Amino acid sequence: MKKWLGFSALFIVSYLIFLFATAPASLILNQVKLPKDVVIQGVSGSVWHMKAQKVYAEAVTVEKVSAKLNLLSLLSFNPVVDVTFGDALIPGPEGSLSLSMQAGNAQVENASIFLPANMVAQQLPLPIPMTAHGIVEMDVPFYAQGKPLCQALEGQIHWRRAKVNAFDESITLGRLSGNVGCDNGSIALTIEPDNQLGLTYNAFIGANGQVSGNGYLTPGENFPEKLKSVLPFIGTPDNQGRYRLRL
Repeated sequence: MKKWLGFSALFIVSYLIFLFATAPASLILNQVKLPKDVVIQGVSGSVWHMKAQKVYAEAVTVEKVSAKLNLLSLLSFNPVVDVTFGDALIPGPEGSLSLSMQAGNAQVENASIFLPANMVAQQLPLPIPMTAHGIVEMDVPFYAQGKPLCQALEGQIHWRRAKVNAFDESITLGRLSGNVGCDNGSIALTIEPDNQLGLTYNAFIGANGQVSGNGYLTPGENFPEKLKSVLPFIGTPDNQGRYRLRL
């Protein structure tokens, strides 16, 4: 009798696992409480391989999202979901990452993300209207969610062949790079000073997505000639020839 009960319990558990594994992804996703500014459309697949046509998060649209459950990660009782999104032929973010949960907080590893430079520029209160060209690349080996946003973070950002259009002028900026990390729970970006703009800048993303930043623009010998006409719109230089930048 005990043996029969054991087989019955094993069968019921196996059947429940089968139902969960084969349940439509849309049914499972309906049980998840998403942030109020996040909308997911066109969900298909199962819990093992979920797809979404579009994900809207505030002003950003991510297309062709695919999330696969890493089967090997189940052996360590720490499920990992491998995510890919975007397409080189579709405007918008493109990339891949591995996502897991630790004590209720998200953890990201091996993230490689490509963003249209103008998508980033349009989110910033720039002193003059301009259009940015090229791709911003972000490599994040590790990120752990914290309060309000960041517990641990390491990564780099590169904008190669940076270029903008301002006042009907096409201006080449060269290469801009930076490092990302945590600063008192906020996400921090520090621009590497070795650039032809003479740009030094620190930007922060805090609670509720609040963005702030400060730095200087110090025109030197390699400063783009076409950009000099824009300097008066930024402000007045200090006694060291630096233009203060604030966000």
